[in-house]
Amino acid sequence: MKTICLNDHLKFVNYNKPISGEIVNNGHSIQFIPDPRIDVPEIYGGMLDQSYRFVQYHFHWAQNDNE
Repeated sequence: MKTICLNDHLKFVNYNKPISGEIVNNGHSIQFIPDPRIDVPEIYGGMLDQSYRFVQYHFHWAQNDNE
């Protein structure tokens, strides 16, 4: 069993909404960039000194399939 601790002072905004955007494959990574006209997920409060907004998501892959 795992225990999850959540700080009640953290505020999660727009985490339960669908998000649209653009997916870009540059051959080295895939990046998702949200549509700038929509409200993106955001977190603030608790011990955070500022608000953090979802800007982009990306991942990389190796040059070879065996890496």
